[in-house]
Amino acid sequence: MKHLIILIVFFLSKIIFASTEFEIVYLLDTIASPPEFPIAISGELNPCVGDTAVYTADIPVSCIANWYIDGELQSSTTNTLEVIWTEGGSFIISLDFECDTNIYPAGSLLINVNDVPNNPSPITGETEVCRLSTEIYTTEVGEGELCQWIVDGIIQLSDTTFLSYYWAELGTHNIEVRAANDCGISEAEYLDVYVVELPVVNLGNDTTILQGQSVELDAGNPGCTYLWSTSETTQAITVSQSGDYDVVVTNACGDVMDDITVDVVVGINQHKKAKELTIVVAGDYLSVNIQDASIEKVQIWDMSGRLVLNSKGKPFYFFPQKGGFIVNAITENGDKYSCKFIKEQHKF
Repeated sequence: MKHLIILIVFFLSKIIFASTEFEIVYLLDTIASPPEFPIAISGELNPCVGDTAVYTADIPVSCIANWYIDGELQSSTTNTLEVIWTEGGSFIISLDFECDTNIYPAGSLLINVNDVPNNPSPITGETEVCRLSTEIYTTEVGEGELCQWIVDGIIQLSDTTFLSYYWAELGTHNIEVRAANDCGISEAEYLDVYVVELPVVNLGNDTTILQGQSVELDAGNPGCTYLWSTSETTQAITVSQSGDYDVVVTNACGDVMDDITVDVVVGINQHKKAKELTIVVAGDYLSVNIQDASIEKVQIWDMSGRLVLNSKGKPFYFFPQKGGFIVNAITENGDKYSCKFIKEQHKF
């Protein structure tokens, strides 16, 4: 009997231990493993406005994804988020997911969305330059953007915000610049440049005009700056008085001066004192008069220096010659006055 009881107890213990081992194995097989962290999000970090980008994460099977852009919940509940980027800027994509009512946080991703660049700033630099000179032109673009420079339709090597250019050809030229990035290229900014040489100035030979007439003095070289001895600053001036006239013409290459003498004859004072010498031409006769003085002698030379009249002072002189002449009138007290005049052919 004692031995029977021992056997029964032995077999029952076997059954109990066997049942306990079976339950332990069953529990280990049915409990889900916790997800591994962190779970990375992958996708395009620098898309352009208008691009469609796909972002993915390896979340556990049977879990529900919650995607967010800047904290705003998105519609996707899978391991994939598709985004159409409609505006530029910086955005944060983040993710958490639900597994058996438990919520697990995942990773996040910083996205920088770029747009086609804005136009560069206006080009700065000299707009009138000397031929065979090198000039620097500059602009400004957004951070990380490059420049595309074009001169007269030819793309230049520089992709920075400045262009160094050697001007070899005269005339008007065009510079344009655009900003560029991975998303495209902007509209252009333009600058016209006028390439010149040192001015050539020729006012002509010294000239003589009649009283009442005028002459235009033109310094040429349109687009330059001008400074006349009369203080005028135009390209051309009109003069009607005797004198020496000069002009300084300046452009990007430097300045050049020229001068001319204009003689206005008949009735223009060229004497040393305040008294006025007056000559009147009427046909083949001329009169010579000095205000408030008596003339002792009158001498007339032609422009070659030949004496053509030498007479004592009188009211009128028969003078059929024509051309340019110089008159000397000497008063009774020895004062001498001179003047030039031109006598044209008398017409009836």
